[in-house]
Amino acid sequence: MKISKEECLNLVAKRLGTGLRNKIKEWRSKCVTNGGRKEESLKESTLFKHSNFYRKAIKDNVPDVQKMKTAIFVSLFHTSSTDKAPMYNEFPTGLTSWRFYQSAFYQSASNNENPKSHSSMKRKLSK
Repeated sequence: MKISKEECLNLVAKRLGTGLRNKIKEWRSKCVTNGGRKEESLKESTLFKHSNFYRKAIKDNVPDVQKMKTAIFVSLFHTSSTDKAPMYNEFPTGLTSWRFYQSAFYQSASNNENPKSHSSMKRKLSK
């Protein structure tokens, strides 16, 4: 893939946030809600965090487009993963993984403990 134009990362993240906000407005006009005040709903703080995840995924993987795409999807899977439906396909593995479940899984294998529940996550997103 040839990249012909570079844009400011902040502008790209801002466009993502604006696009999500516009979709929410569109859905609300059709009387479809996104969860209201539930923990997993798409609130302004959640949109802000996701646009930051998106920006960080791009920034950390700048030269490699495939790694960029993987990192973007991993950030989405991270927030939508649950105990009943874990989404760990693309996460880095091992003790040094940033994903709490992956590092806890490898630690618990030696300690015979279970990893923490997803209910302790601070940022959640329902499907």
